[in-house]
Amino acid sequence: MLAIIIYGWTTKEKTLESTEFFCPNCREHRDCEHRAVKRYFTLYFIPLIPLGTVGEFIHCDTCEGQFDTAVLDLTDADVERLTRPWRCDECGNTNPSDQERCLKCRCFREDEPAAELEFDDD
Repeated sequence: MLAIIIYGWTTKEKTLESTEFFCPNCREHRDCEHRAVKRYFTLYFIPLIPLGTVGEFIHCDTCEGQFDTAVLDLTDADVERLTRPWRCDECGNTNPSDQERCLKCRCFREDEPAAELEFDDD
């Protein structure tokens, strides 16, 4: 008699906590969930044994964006820097914080305040 055993692994997301953070995408304080992704050994497609945490991330409830947990550590000064208007180095025009190009001369913003907070959606 031949017995077929089906085994493998899968991942599952688990919410660790719900909190509030400054979302770099929405550029406002928003509700979020701190989530962990864990890998499990499966037998006949049933997750049985946890094999460890694959990673953690912050999920914005409003824009559905996913960010590194470092966004929870933003200080008030970081938030102010991300939301204040910026002045174009070429023409001196004052532009809103969410614009990456000058509204007057279309030059790119020299300082990229949110660049270190953007992550790929892998």
